[in-house]
Amino acid sequence: MKKEHILTFLKVAAYIAMIGYFIEAGSVVFSFCLNWYHSNAEGEFMYHLNLGEIYAYNKKMYYSAVSLLVALPVAQALLWWSVIELFPQINLEKPFDEGLIAAMNKMIQPLIGYGIIGFISRHYFEFVEKRTGQLIDPDFDLGLYLFILGVIVIVTEILKKGLELKNENELTI
Repeated sequence: MKKEHILTFLKVAAYIAMIGYFIEAGSVVFSFCLNWYHSNAEGEFMYHLNLGEIYAYNKKMYYSAVSLLVALPVAQALLWWSVIELFPQINLEKPFDEGLIAAMNKMIQPLIGYGIIGFISRHYFEFVEKRTGQLIDPDFDLGLYLFILGVIVIVTEILKKGLELKNENELTI
């Protein structure tokens, strides 16, 4: 019974994380629209950023930076959505299940997507800083997400092998 309560708590925490990242992406979009409506790229942006220097330097660079600032939390929210989809597949009595393995495989795609978006944004923001002097520091740790990706892939492969052994054992009995 306690295990179900822990899984329920983790599912609620995953929902909170997903909603939080969607709110973060929405607030970046709202801040962008507010500055755009007032024709004031010089205004303070979310995270106390003033992207006016980037806008003055190059408008395409400004729009690309805003796009990446939106894409990062959206990718994180989609990652948390894949975690939420994993919870109904977890059966602690019979852990070797095809549904669980399929749900874990679905988690790999958002992790790879988030890693790619994070890698691109980190290098793009370094490029922007060299050109404009404007520091944009996204909250992204590539090493952490590569580690998580590796763990998910390894656990998925272990579960696949366990399912194969379970099916083979059932056939021999």
